[in-house]
Amino acid sequence: MSVRVLHTQVGGGLLAVVIPTRGVEPWRIRNALSSIRQSVVPVEIIVSDYGSTKNETYWLLEYAGRFDATLLHVETDSAWNISVAYNTGIRRCKSPVIVTVDADIIYSPETFENTLSLVNGNNIVIRQPIFIDANIPLEDLRFPESYALLESQPKRYVSPSVGCFCAMTRENWFRLRGFEERFRMYGSEDWELWKRVGKNRINKVLIGASKFNYPHLPPEPNTLIYHQHHESPDKRLHVSEAELEAHRERNRTIYEEATEINHNREDWGLQPFPVVNHPVTH
Repeated sequence: MSVRVLHTQVGGGLLAVVIPTRGVEPWRIRNALSSIRQSVVPVEIIVSDYGSTKNETYWLLEYAGRFDATLLHVETDSAWNISVAYNTGIRRCKSPVIVTVDADIIYSPETFENTLSLVNGNNIVIRQPIFIDANIPLEDLRFPESYALLESQPKRYVSPSVGCFCAMTRENWFRLRGFEERFRMYGSEDWELWKRVGKNRINKVLIGASKFNYPHLPPEPNTLIYHQHHESPDKRLHVSEAELEAHRERNRTIYEEATEINHNREDWGLQPFPVVNHPVTH
């Protein structure tokens, strides 16, 4: 696997945020990076680009410089792998706490301070985002000015899970060996990690405003985390529906048959993929 460092962050952080991106509209990643830079605590940012077009990479380079982020370019193939993009970033973080996020999330300024207050050796912090509907002009958002607009909108909460926002200590990420690298395209990598978190007896803690009753996930600080509206990512893929369904079925099989605490090799996030030690015949 070839990884090129296209830009290196100048400053450091008390925690690291890893953002995988592929084919994300420029204003979405700009909104995400801009809101992270409103944080009341310093943040290390690693953007892991795993297959953007040349034009998209141009914008990523501009934003990496503007918002002081490290930009990695991960060479990939037609059956690209978001788990490898996550893991490539995780392996290169320097901070003691690491948060993996989607490229289209907007964070209130206290998000990462509250995250630091919750993460320890026994906890994984997950989010419950507020879904921003399509009537918001996403391309016009600017921070901190646009927080008032977001807060004035009707709030539609999304059920919590590992996807979109997942914070753990560096030690726990390395104990779990990151996300499962046999998966392809989108799907199942977050739920598979959720399963291994339980097997490792790591407590799940919810961050964000909750309207749901999850007795095992008590709501913690009322942190506003917004998910920008977009069409299904499957519609952006340049593959046939038959190929896409084959990858989905393969991912489901890996997820359902997995029983180990971790499956990746010791060089996870560093080695070429696919992982040949774990053949899947389905």
